[in-house]
Amino acid sequence: PKMVFSWSSLLDLDWTTCSSVLVTLVLGISLSKLHQRYKNYVHFVKLANALPGTALKNHPHPWLADIGTVLNLPKVGDTQEPNLFEYQCQMATKYEKEGLFRRWQYNPHRLPFLAKSRTVIFDPELIQDMLLRSKSFPEKSISYVHAEPLFRDSLISMPDGDEWKRQRRLASPGFSHVVLENVTCAVFKLLHQTVFPRWDDSTNTSTTDEKKHHHTNNSNGSVENHTNGIITTNITTKGGGRDINMKSWMHPLALDILALAAFSTSLGTTKVLAEEDQKKASNTSATKNNTHDSSTTTRSGCSGDEHLSQKQLLYKSKNPLVYAINIMTIEMQTRVRVPLRATIMKLFRFTKTARAYFDSCQVFNDAVVPIVISRMTTNQQQEQEQVVTPPPPPPHQEKEQVEHADLLSSLIGESFNGYKLPFQNIYGNTRMFFFAGSDTTSYTLSFAMWYVAKHPHVQQKMHQELDPLFQEKGSPLHTLGKESYNILKKLPYLDAVVKETLRLSPAAPIERQAVHDTVLRTKSGDREYTIPQGMTCVCMPFLTHRHSDYWESPTEFVPERFLTSDYSIPPQDNDDDDDDSADHGPPRHGEEPTTKHTPPSSNKIPKKYHPQQYMPFSVGPRSCIGKYLASAELRAVLAQVVYHYDLTPSKYQTNEPGYVFGMTIGPDQVKVCVKRRKPSN
Repeated sequence: PKMVFSWSSLLDLDWTTCSSVLVTLVLGISLSKLHQRYKNYVHFVKLANALPGTALKNHPHPWLADIGTVLNLPKVGDTQEPNLFEYQCQMATKYEKEGLFRRWQYNPHRLPFLAKSRTVIFDPELIQDMLLRSKSFPEKSISYVHAEPLFRDSLISMPDGDEWKRQRRLASPGFSHVVLENVTCAVFKLLHQTVFPRWDDSTNTSTTDEKKHHHTNNSNGSVENHTNGIITTNITTKGGGRDINMKSWMHPLALDILALAAFSTSLGTTKVLAEEDQKKASNTSATKNNTHDSSTTTRSGCSGDEHLSQKQLLYKSKNPLVYAINIMTIEMQTRVRVPLRATIMKLFRFTKTARAYFDSCQVFNDAVVPIVISRMTTNQQQEQEQVVTPPPPPPHQEKEQVEHADLLSSLIGESFNGYKLPFQNIYGNTRMFFFAGSDTTSYTLSFAMWYVAKHPHVQQKMHQELDPLFQEKGSPLHTLGKESYNILKKLPYLDAVVKETLRLSPAAPIERQAVHDTVLRTKSGDREYTIPQGMTCVCMPFLTHRHSDYWESPTEFVPERFLTSDYSIPPQDNDDDDDDSADHGPPRHGEEPTTKHTPPSSNKIPKKYHPQQYMPFSVGPRSCIGKYLASAELRAVLAQVVYHYDLTPSKYQTNEPGYVFGMTIGPDQVKVCVKRRKPSN
């Protein structure tokens, strides 16, 4: 007889039969998804192995693959970070013709699904195809997922789309000329009221005989004080100068400059560092007067802190915000190399490392949240008062707008087609700007101080350019005059020094993730590579700026290259630049920026030219939104320091600063001897 299916017949099935059918369906769907995932992974491994890179067969590290090579590299200075600088340069030299290389994190044939691969791209043509022409890289890489506590709900971690465009549009007015002019005022205030007095204080130095008794020698022969996690050298040189670890000073300084200029608030991190420096000087002086009394001061002048671990020193410090950012940064770097570390730390929150990390996140949030809430409360009160009180006359209204114009006001008050940022995005972007804006700029400032100290002829040319302007009667450079921003941005040699520093030591790589299989090819079509779906691509300006095909003497510090037509670099992005150089300020609010990519105007170009051979602030629509503020800060700090001080390399640091690679690229330490100078008339 013919079987007729009836839904009612299902009700007659017993529980055992129904359970068997359900389990079969679930198991079938799971096996189907697992099979599809396996096919996709095999496809990924096949395309990844076809890219240039070290072959997995007969690899010296059969289980860890390339990450094993990285972990076995020599450490950078006294840090625990591998020397990726040498590794990246060696790989770039080996695959210079290809323009990219692939790197495996674990062997996919021995640790399937756990193994990850990323491709480092340093050829300008391939970078242009990836960031400007290809639509296959709208998402940030997995590294930004690991950095969620820093970048969550912010522009930097958001994929391309309408939401990203709205937030970018709302944040852009916050980098107006008013904010950039405030940068120079903040720099003058912090340097002359807090930093320079400590550098000039002779009581903070010790004699050559004292350092034998009250300092500890590290492995490279330098003499250091370890106080609350900061490493600064307090040594009087023969000429009366003082050795400074610029890295320890530039980070708090950059945080305070950003807070004052962009958020109209004071964090006080530079003041706290100066107080710690003063306390250390007092301890050293006490040790000098009573060398036999060890109850108050130890041999290192650290008040008995030398037995504490590094993280205990961080907790003990009175400058918790700076150290919280340092701990979070180290954790982000570790998560990139160690899979499942974030999950493990959540499960084992009671461990010392986990507590240090989560406490640092809390310290960072506690510093940022009150700033946002206070400003939002003030804005709401002003809006309520405007409802009751008639609006002021236009001149007064314009004055109020200028007075309160900063980045946070833009995030809170700006609207786009009736859309305003919710609190979580205001808070997320504020948190992101504090980290990204201070970390990268402080690293660049540290490198700039080293390059200037290392090259006396560069310093002399800067003096020749700066002295007449500073010595001019009534010069804004001597006061809090906002006109100093317009003066400094027009100094060609100062601008060239900043650009050359950014060329040799760009602070951050550019990471994207392919959403589907994508072919990258050069304009001529002589090279073509297939990037598999899900692969992380890292554009490394650090390597591009040292490419011998595009730069003469690529590893040497030569600011003059940016003064000649042969090396004049045009604007490199299509989003925020106007017809002028990217460093000469953003377009006025309401203007449509335009960019013209033209080669250098020269009859003889000694090297190949490409618009993307110089990209310290990335390229394309997702270029760094704070590049104008960063450039203004670099010029202002460098001009003030170089005018007031002679910089020379510390005799306790004979080698170049080491590069520590992570979310950003910074120095391990930068020791420079500073001495008050007498400007020439």
